[in-house]
Amino acid sequence: MRSGRSTEAEHRKILEEVLRPGQNPDFFSEARARRVKLKPGAPSTIEILRDDRGRDRAR
Repeated sequence: MRSGRSTEAEHRKILEEVLRPGQNPDFFSEARARRVKLKPGAPSTIEILRDDRGRDRAR
């Protein structure tokens, strides 16, 4: 990882930041702000998952 921490250590750090009282009063606003924005006309995540499942079944 870029941070030099293990994946587990990175997960712990993220959880500590999110769960610390007073540090992040509105988790959902923060999550929405970090969410990836899809371009107009791009397939939805549901469509992507369905296509991927279809490929698995075709094998």
